Amino acid sequence: MFPEYPKINSVFERDDRGRFIEGHWATEEIDYLANRPWYWTEKIDGTNFRIGLEGESRRFRLGGRADNTQIPVHLLDAIRDAEIEARMRAVFPEGDVILFGEGCGPKIQKHGERYGAAPKVVLFDVIVDGWWLHQIDVENVAKKLELEHAPVMGVWDLGWAIQKVKEGSLKSRWGDFEPEGIVGRPGVMLFDRKGARIMTKIKARDFKRS
Repeated sequence: MFPEYPKINSVFERDDRGRFIEGHWATEEIDYLANRPWYWTEKIDGTNFRIGLEGESRRFRLGGRADNTQIPVHLLDAIRDAEIEARMRAVFPEGDVILFGEGCGPKIQKHGERYGAAPKVVLFDVIVDGWWLHQIDVENVAKKLELEHAPVMGVWDLGWAIQKVKEGSLKSRWGDFEPEGIVGRPGVMLFDRKGARIMTKIKARDFKRS
């Protein structure tokens, strides 16, 4: 089984036109944790991918966000050029490992060139033998694999994070531009009643400014 990355709830509920209903939190868990500290990482404007080593045979697997999603050829070339499979086998000689990342750069999304002159892969999550790694461990894996990772933008409660996105005061790690948004995780990794990780996202486009 090659799991897809779980859907991340937006911070607020939406009306029938898709607009935020501010003050109406998307889930009861987000509501309960609204005033607690959350770790926020930059949301990268690209295309999702998954890379895995699975089973006793250590089968190498590569896919997009979903099983029927195609990965752009130039991103496949970037993954190959980065020798990720060989590095994964060296760093993880046993066990099941799945990397989740974002492909970004020229020809990937509308403003992909802002992330650099060539396509790149940016790691944002890792599962090892069914365990989600903490942020610091994801960063360590990225370093060992010689990959970039989604940077931590700050530790804020939801109100402060929303305000920062609304006012456009955040700057991307990759240049002097506003990031697509931010992704938040509670200060302690938590799960809901279905066993899904509690996370949320705040996109700049949901607070369009005149």
